[in-house]
Amino acid sequence: MSVPMRERAARWAARARRTPPWLQDLVLAIVVSEADLAAVLLSERTDGPFGEVSTPVAAVVVVLVALPLVFRRSNPGLTMLLTGFGAGAAGAVGIPVQPLAPIVALYTVAAWSTLTDTVVTTAIFLTVTTSLVLSTGQLYVLYSNTLIVLGVAVLGRIIRSHREQAHELALRAHELGLEREERARLAIRTERARIAREMHDVLAHSTSVMVVQATGAQRLVRTRPEAAEDALGVIAETGRQSLADLRRMLGLLRREDDRVPTAPQPTLVDIPDLVAEFVDAGVPVDLRMPDRTSLDGPVGLSAYRIVQEALTNVLKHADPQRVIVDVRLLDTRVEVEILDDGGAARQLDTVGGGYGLVGMRERAGLVGGTLEAGPRPGGGFRVAATLPLEPSGDDEREDAA
Repeated sequence: MSVPMRERAARWAARARRTPPWLQDLVLAIVVSEADLAAVLLSERTDGPFGEVSTPVAAVVVVLVALPLVFRRSNPGLTMLLTGFGAGAAGAVGIPVQPLAPIVALYTVAAWSTLTDTVVTTAIFLTVTTSLVLSTGQLYVLYSNTLIVLGVAVLGRIIRSHREQAHELALRAHELGLEREERARLAIRTERARIAREMHDVLAHSTSVMVVQATGAQRLVRTRPEAAEDALGVIAETGRQSLADLRRMLGLLRREDDRVPTAPQPTLVDIPDLVAEFVDAGVPVDLRMPDRTSLDGPVGLSAYRIVQEALTNVLKHADPQRVIVDVRLLDTRVEVEILDDGGAARQLDTVGGGYGLVGMRERAGLVGGTLEAGPRPGGGFRVAATLPLEPSGDDEREDAA
């Protein structure tokens, strides 16, 4: 079949599928009745028990025999019974009706009923037609008649099997569509949760820095104006950076596709700049980290955020004399430790319910790591995280990315 013919056939099939089933069956009944009527008109009429049947009566009988095909899909068995009985009765009174309507009904039983119904109906059909053939003495018709009946039954079962497979595929496609939608909604929720964590980290850090600098500037504005001016500069720069980060994150929430450019996420290499910000804010931080230590991806981001959150907690809740940030990049893991000598009472409150500590544990867990946090003997607080370089689970890597 050529391409244009296949295209026309596909368009015809699509239009046929859009046609209501009852209308298709009505058209089929009309076509079958017209074919039987033409056969009656062209055949030689034989006298029946009641004499010769007139043409109008024969035409009405032919139409009545094909009429049950209108509801063949809803009642296949009844259609088979009525068309078979009608064709047999018409032949008995001398109307040579062709078995086209019963054959269509047999196909319908095979295509729309169970296998048991198909076998029983086919056996009855073969028995009746064989008896009629034997009564006429035309034994040469018996072979072709049997092949036609069995072929129609097998064709109906094949069509039924294909229809059931198509139905199962349609259901599977629908289920897959629902699953994709659910995964998309889950991805959106995961992305928004990640952005919420980022916003918490940025706002907590920036607000704490600005509050500390503003308090210091308020104290120094009269005695040391130049120091107060520096503090105000830090406040302005921190505010601008926070606004830029917030615009980027809110843009992620409003975006309609993935082509919106985003700023690179911080990693291990950005920790010295982060520590410098806290030092400028008045936190005495001693950074212990090898030079040019770099680690991109979710593990580097988690390490950066843990250090940021721990130093933010120190800035907000403690007044330490010394803070140590120790970052170690080993063969299979990253170890991050933050020590301070601040007040123990403040640290115990943080352990009890501080969201920042919960966020740090979540950060570590997202990449398959662990986090320990608690008071140090003799005062102060310790936060220690161990992050494997190969996070466990694809979902964890995606969430932390």
